[in-house]
Amino acid sequence: DGRQIQVYFETKLPEEFKVTTAPFAVPARLSRLGLSEIINHLLELPKPRPFDFLIGGELIRSSLSNFLEAKGVSSEEIVAVEYCLLPGAPEEQLTAPHDDWVAAVAVCPY
Repeated sequence: DGRQIQVYFETKLPEEFKVTTAPFAVPARLSRLGLSEIINHLLELPKPRPFDFLIGGELIRSSLSNFLEAKGVSSEEIVAVEYCLLPGAPEEQLTAPHDDWVAAVAVCPY
């Protein structure tokens, strides 16, 4: 679908991660990955960073059109989209070797 949605981006991140607040027309089919590409393009970062997006304080986990439709927001409105850095995957920490404490498991029928 070729629909467009008017959005402007806002963030609480430091200045180096802020983009213009001017509205943009973006494809309604975009989800987190597409929005992240837009922010990376606008920021011109040397290495792309993953971002997460919220509308009205709720994380976007579908396309913009599906999200706005589910929330009853008109696609005619200019929508404020907040972005934040997506936390990286947790790093595996070293663990000390230890004995297993479960020696056996028994199932008792009722």
